Amino acid sequence: MFPRSIARSLWSPSTRRVAPVAVVARGGFPVITRLVGVRCNSTDTKDEKKGEGKDAETNKDARKELPKEPPKDPKAAEKEKNLKRIAELEAKIADLTKEMQYMRADYQTAVRRIQEGKAKAGDTAIAGFARDLLSTVDVFSKALADVPQPIDPATPLANFYAGIELTNKALVQTLEHYEVHPMRDVLGSTFNPKRHEATAQVAPADAPKRADGGEPVPGEIVEVSSDGWMIRKTVLRPAQVVVVQMDG
Repeated sequence: MFPRSIARSLWSPSTRRVAPVAVVARGGFPVITRLVGVRCNSTDTKDEKKGEGKDAETNKDARKELPKEPPKDPKAAEKEKNLKRIAELEAKIADLTKEMQYMRADYQTAVRRIQEGKAKAGDTAIAGFARDLLSTVDVFSKALADVPQPIDPATPLANFYAGIELTNKALVQTLEHYEVHPMRDVLGSTFNPKRHEATAQVAPADAPKRADGGEPVPGEIVEVSSDGWMIRKTVLRPAQVVVVQMDG
């Protein structure tokens, strides 16, 4: 036990705390040394516990005052699930529709290319044969053009002319069956190097007049020496023409 004077020195009335001291015995007498602060205020401890109790009650009341979530309607949850599933299916249908359209376009492109390839192969196969027949058609056409008109029906020349004319028509019909046909409306048109071959040029003053009496213009075709022929939309043989001389 400490002497009463020492105990009084340990108590701090202002802070109501025990002073941070320690007693060490030296030579039979107690010696007071300072300690790390020790809190001995019973009043503060009671106040703290009282505050903690109030906080707990406040939290408990707050939990009581929180609104309770209403129970979920099973039908509403099922409806929401179905709507979500419908949206997913609609998106998938849209994607599949796009893919189908792309596939259809690719298929149509492939079919068109196959058809074009077949057409080109067919054109190449008959082009050489058609060119050989064109030389025969040219011979018949020149022969018919050289026969003076009119022809007396009572003469043998009339029957000969009719025979050549029928043969020439049969050859032309055979070529047209394979989409080989002569160029049309060449006379009076403008010279096109992709379709025409100029065998001669004439000055505008020397060019023959048109059928309507008009004057031809530079670059106009005024005479067709040999008919041009097409195989579908491809030039099989250019037309040989005489053209009005162009300026410069």
